[in-house]
Amino acid sequence: MSDLHNEFEKSRFFNADRVDRRSADVLAGLAAGIAADGIVTIDEAKFLRQWIETQLVHLDDPVINLLYQRIGLML
Repeated sequence: MSDLHNEFEKSRFFNADRVDRRSADVLAGLAAGIAADGIVTIDEAKFLRQWIETQLVHLDDPVINLLYQRIGLML
């Protein structure tokens, strides 16, 4: 989630670091759920790639970037 108009800049509950951390936690849960059965389908990979693109594309996190690149290579 991006704060396009800096509306949450001074909020105790909705600041960028907190939102980014929550998004990263959601990503970990999604990835664990997708991989739980030991099989990653094309539809699951496409969903995860799209989710990363819409939620975390602005992050400069090497782990997220590595996952995103590997999904791209797989597809």
